Amino acid sequence: MSSQGLRSSVLIFNNLACLLFVALCLLSFQEKMTKRGSNFNRLQVVETSDDSTSCRTFIMNDEDHTLGNSLRYIIMNNPEVQFCGYTVPHPLEEKIHFRIQTYGSLPEDILRKGLTDLRDICVHVKQAFKVFNVQLFCDSLIYPLLICLQGV
Repeated sequence: MSSQGLRSSVLIFNNLACLLFVALCLLSFQEKMTKRGSNFNRLQVVETSDDSTSCRTFIMNDEDHTLGNSLRYIIMNNPEVQFCGYTVPHPLEEKIHFRIQTYGSLPEDILRKGLTDLRDICVHVKQAFKVFNVQLFCDSLIYPLLICLQGV
């Protein structure tokens, strides 16, 4: 195999690895959802003393950086958002504090739109995996890479 062919195979392999990571995150999220009971409170709104309707902090229970960083990225692309960030209070606590500050829109509406947009992206990636025969692709890509690595 030529060095150009190996480079393109490695690039394709890296892209596939990223897509597989997203798919595994989706499966993990789906598994979490099935384990939860109907009375589990996933989202809490932190009450504030001021009357501002453009700033809100949400507590998302049983979540971590996987959802926090992805959702923050999606929400920050909204032109109505002035600030969006999240923190994990403690590594042993499975929750994130998610803050949204807008130019006037309700933070609840922005959060709802962000979650919907993120879900749509995940559905698209999942459908792309179904169309793209991952097993056949992995077999045809990984086998030549393993042969190349045996000579190293």
